[in-house]
Amino acid sequence: MATCIGPTIGQTIHSFTESFDGLADLRVARVVDETVDALLAEAKFYRGHAVLGRSIIARIVEQTPSPGEFMDEAGDLEAGLREVIDRAESMLSLWTASKGKIDGDKRLSSGHCDMLHSSYDDALVALATLIETSKDMLAAVISHDLKAEPRSDKTFSSVRELHASILHG
Repeated sequence: MATCIGPTIGQTIHSFTESFDGLADLRVARVVDETVDALLAEAKFYRGHAVLGRSIIARIVEQTPSPGEFMDEAGDLEAGLREVIDRAESMLSLWTASKGKIDGDKRLSSGHCDMLHSSYDDALVALATLIETSKDMLAAVISHDLKAEPRSDKTFSSVRELHASILHG
């Protein structure tokens, strides 16, 4: 009868499967870390962009445009800002949906879930702030250009007077 010095075949198979599971766990951890890092980077970008946007808005609001001195006569700024807003709102919806699926992923530990929830929350707040800033900037540009509309010095004491003036030139 020979004595077994090393691991049994059963122990060897068990080690084999454990190492495979360990590798899968490492892959999940790597993907979680990459996602958290990417969300952190995007949140920083959005926060910085929102701060820059607020300073641009302050400069727009400080201006007193002369008649005909439009900021966005061709409408390019408005179109660009609306595109930023639309894209950011789409991203907000996508991230909200992604965040909602975290707890349903059985590969994730509770620690992974907590890290992902926290990162998504931070990124969602930063993105929402950028959306709000972009909308405020759009309003500032439109307001600026409305102030730049040439106006006559004529004043009206009632809506009826204004209406009559428009109809009879």
